[in-house]
Amino acid sequence: NDLSNLLASTEIATIFLDMHCRIRWFSPAITQVMRLISSDVGRQVSDLSSTVTGSELQGAAEQVLKSLTPVETEVQSEAGRIYIRRVLPYRTSDNRIDGIVTTFVDITEHKRSEQQRERLMHELSHRIKNTLAMVQAMVQGLSRQCETLPEFLSSFEPRLSALARANSVLTLPGDERVELRHLLRRELVPYVGEASDRVVISGEGLALDREPAIALEMVFHELVTNAVKYGALSNDTGTIGVKWKSVNEDDGPHALIEWIESGGPAVESGGKSGFGSMLIESSIAHDLAGKVEMQFKPDGLHCFINFPLTEGTHHGNVDNTNKVESGISTGIGRR
Repeated sequence: NDLSNLLASTEIATIFLDMHCRIRWFSPAITQVMRLISSDVGRQVSDLSSTVTGSELQGAAEQVLKSLTPVETEVQSEAGRIYIRRVLPYRTSDNRIDGIVTTFVDITEHKRSEQQRERLMHELSHRIKNTLAMVQAMVQGLSRQCETLPEFLSSFEPRLSALARANSVLTLPGDERVELRHLLRRELVPYVGEASDRVVISGEGLALDREPAIALEMVFHELVTNAVKYGALSNDTGTIGVKWKSVNEDDGPHALIEWIESGGPAVESGGKSGFGSMLIESSIAHDLAGKVEMQFKPDGLHCFINFPLTEGTHHGNVDNTNKVESGISTGIGRR
């Protein structure tokens, strides 16, 4: 009774075989691994079906009886559970070999955690390489464009801070995604505050994976910085309209984003294409696999972005009617 209660309480799938590999006894948990009923006691283990893959138990038992050395094997059930199967000699109280005892220890969660750690380490290594590559590109691009060290630092440091903010999404738990509105809020609020009638947005809920979120925040940083220095936010009358939606294209769902400035200082025909424009084009093309069109019109910059949405990205229905919202305190920042 003590043995039966012990094995039942530990929930470890256990089966005892005699010297001829016939079933002597098994714990209730073994039914998760092998299709056994009470009437199977006395039957040859090789006659019974198993729900796990791996080397047959009969062969492993015979090997242990011959060598008297335990055998440990990783097996997987049809339901996807992973077990460590240990086959050991059954020893009596006077140390005689009188059969085989086999246990199946469920290590599914351990394996999943291990795979998750490996995936996270791979993602971290990939992100570090991408971040360093972006920093290197900023240093090289700005060093060619800036004539003095102070000019270089004034351009480099804000972009480095934006990159740090963007990379903070890597610390989100699990597979949590980032709302496009949240990215806009982080870049706009420092310049226009929590509520402003100078920013009008319209867009459905659009939650992005981490990689596109990082790239898109860098794009928004460049657009906001340009608006503050030269565009609609460089005076007291300019406004910015941002709207987005998801559409179905031939290769799947895409995000379409429009950034429209008006009321700012007059823009010279053709505009000025600097490092910021290059960074925007590079981020959209390489990190988002998308396209961008930047039009420097007399009333302000018009920027159109199109990029494919990754599988699993949460977005509203394509035919959903968007709610137009004024003021960034209500328009962006909601999760």
